[in-house]
Amino acid sequence: MVASEREKEYYGKQVIVASREGDCSIFRLEDSTGCAILTRYEVFPGITLIYNDVHMQEISVEETGKFHQIFEINHCREGRIEFETIKGEYIYVKKGDMAINTKAGLKNYSYFPICHYHGVTIEIDLSAAQECLPEIMKDIKIRLSDIKDRFCTKEQCFVFREKEQFEHLFSELYCVPEKIRREYYKIKIIEILLFLSVVDAEHECMQNKYYNKNQVALTKEIRNYMVTHLDEKITIDELSQRYHISATNLKKHFREVYGNSVYAYLKEYRIHSAAELLRNTDMEISKIAGMTGYDNASKFAQSFKSIIGINPNEYRKGV
Repeated sequence: MVASEREKEYYGKQVIVASREGDCSIFRLEDSTGCAILTRYEVFPGITLIYNDVHMQEISVEETGKFHQIFEINHCREGRIEFETIKGEYIYVKKGDMAINTKAGLKNYSYFPICHYHGVTIEIDLSAAQECLPEIMKDIKIRLSDIKDRFCTKEQCFVFREKEQFEHLFSELYCVPEKIRREYYKIKIIEILLFLSVVDAEHECMQNKYYNKNQVALTKEIRNYMVTHLDEKITIDELSQRYHISATNLKKHFREVYGNSVYAYLKEYRIHSAAELLRNTDMEISKIAGMTGYDNASKFAQSFKSIIGINPNEYRKGV
């Protein structure tokens, strides 16, 4: 099914409509790095709820400046997402975090450092929502423009770091019975908006941390070098010398961007690359082990089981 021009502006020119029924549309994006499924529900006029199931590196869209009346509330359930502000600063949203931003305040892409992201987005189009606010929102004095102005005045991405109270707000959204879905979404969105109308923004803002463009670019370059040389034994000291950065800063910046240590990230990447080869080729396991940086079959099997849960032989048979 072909997406509308506005949907292509929202999700990129390559988006396709997997299905559309009533108030629910399911969109699919795919490239060489993987795919993403976005399930969108129209809850109120101008207010939508989107479930994001992402297993790709990046989603690029049309220039977002035209969407100056739209702001988003994002909750990360799993994985990691990078946003770049129009000022060229980077901020990362990890598991349990909640982020608020205007579409116009961010660059026109979302980057997923570990190609894995699950979460929900509440998208609010002020031009449509303000005119059609449900009576219940008016009664409890929820003003959408006030919420936007409190968190988005500097055109930055405002992140609430993981807290139990934020997790409570969103956790029920991931297990809603189909029979009460429509009504429950309405109640839950009102609850989240009511919470944001009274939360202490100034205190939470102190926990935000933005990163320099050059620092992020160098960290990504280091990561790309590592994953294209999986069969080599690469040390942090070697990377430090190659990229003219101290070992301390390399380890620090890598964890800030990718949410894990250099070696832990590389181990997971190697094992998932090996799993893909086990699924899609008939190569011998010993050869796959060597291609992904293991010269010892027993160490490879041990590492594989620690991440996948079963040994390579069992995994291939199961596939």
